[in-house]
Amino acid sequence: KQASRAGFAESDAVLQKSAGDRRQLEVALQDSQAAIARQQAEAKRLNEAVKSSERRAADLQAQLDRATAKLGRVQTESDDHKGHAKKLADELRTSQAQLEASRSEATDLRSDVARSMDECR
Repeated sequence: KQASRAGFAESDAVLQKSAGDRRQLEVALQDSQAAIARQQAEAKRLNEAVKSSERRAADLQAQLDRATAKLGRVQTESDDHKGHAKKLADELRTSQAQLEASRSEATDLRSDVARSMDECR
């Protein structure tokens, strides 16, 4: 009987230890599940942040593309204006040279007229 009682006591001790181990495992499992849930929530938040960042990057790229195209148009217009201004400057120099030549010719003609009038007298 005593061996049987000792066996029961030992079995009871093993059962209690097993129950304690089971409670510890259940707590550890709950902690792990909570940690997994937190990690999944964080992963979802980060994934949404990445998607938002990608959308913003696409918007910024579109803005950059539009600005680059506009800059190209403005540069073309600027080059056109520079070409037109150079042409006008060349025409102005030509006109000034023609004016000087015309003034010189007029002065020469006045001299010729004055000489002719002196000769006629």
